[in-house]
Amino acid sequence: MLQNLKRILIYTDSDLTELALVLVLVIIDPLRVHDLCCFNVYWSAVSAMCGLTLLAGLMRDSLAIRQTGLLAATAFLAAATAIELSHGHWDLGTHGTLLVQATVAGFLWYRDSLESASRRARKKVSNGTK
Repeated sequence: MLQNLKRILIYTDSDLTELALVLVLVIIDPLRVHDLCCFNVYWSAVSAMCGLTLLAGLMRDSLAIRQTGLLAATAFLAAATAIELSHGHWDLGTHGTLLVQATVAGFLWYRDSLESASRRARKKVSNGTK
């Protein structure tokens, strides 16, 4: 079972999960701005920009752009959670979703970082043999 879990975490494709995160960042989070007391229109724009950056990386199959979008999304969601928590406006149903999204975005960023390092290593090896 642990081998299967390792295979899933290391070798499976995460594009579909990243696409789902794009939909959440671009559509759902901006529409929930009224649920979060410390949010305003600017936070909605930041969420949409993170999602659109990630979408551009997915469409162009660019790991660098995807990593940028995921890192920005992780930072945005962590900051939003911290702001809401520091102002004493914590409700697990409303604000807990931000924390879950930050965790998912952070994990996807980590996975893309591993894939990027793997591609660089393969490129070095193939360049060394030519």
